[in-house]
Amino acid sequence: MILGLFVLASITPELHAHLPLWGSPNPPCLAQDMTVLDLIQLLGPFSELDDDFESGILDPSWQVANPANYTREFVSGRLILTPLGYTQWYQAENSGGLLSKLVEGNVKITARIRARSVNNPSQPVTGGPFQLGGLMLRNPNSAQENYVFVAVGLSGGDLAIETKTTQNSGSSFQASFWGTGDAELRLCRIGQRFFMYARPLGGGTWQFGTPAVPYFDRPDLPWTLMAGPIAYGPTASPDLQAEFEEIRYEPAFNECDCTND
Repeated sequence: MILGLFVLASITPELHAHLPLWGSPNPPCLAQDMTVLDLIQLLGPFSELDDDFESGILDPSWQVANPANYTREFVSGRLILTPLGYTQWYQAENSGGLLSKLVEGNVKITARIRARSVNNPSQPVTGGPFQLGGLMLRNPNSAQENYVFVAVGLSGGDLAIETKTTQNSGSSFQASFWGTGDAELRLCRIGQRFFMYARPLGGGTWQFGTPAVPYFDRPDLPWTLMAGPIAYGPTASPDLQAEFEEIRYEPAFNECDCTND
């Protein structure tokens, strides 16, 4: 069975830490067969993992990492994660906020995120230099840190989209200038490749979150991963409150399916 969808071709994932302007066009894709595992996933219960946060309480299906390091509250149908003191997802440091659910295989997770100031929630996060809210896929059984994420907020003191890969507690990250603390973000796994996307709140065309590195190649990451929202600020007094407006979990079969909505 052939789907009229495509996969990414001819991209070299060179890791950079510069701030190119976000919004480079995505390259074309090539057709790809649907596998038996794809068919199994199509029938899978991904939608049961979705959470619109309208209940005003944290559903017990969420696993809460480092609960003492950040607050979790609900305001107007949004989950708000607020780091308390120094927290971080970098190298072997794993003190940041993370709510997760287990997912299997190819998946895309999506959320509308606002990285706002605790002192003035109508404005973007201030201070710095790294204060971020985003989405993570993480190995649940590794003695060392192994994950990928896409996030929005302050990266190097600039409002940016940041993507990060950490393998055996060694991290590489890059960022693209964004100009606001608000974004709709998506993290999409296709086999061993993990694609990161961003677009403005309110919709529009999905673009690579960091065009210089559109995906991470991670054959080491297992079939089953922790997946969910993160928030952290490696400073004594973070100004970040990361607001999440609904999180969706959906199956994905190839790279163009990652942006199919």
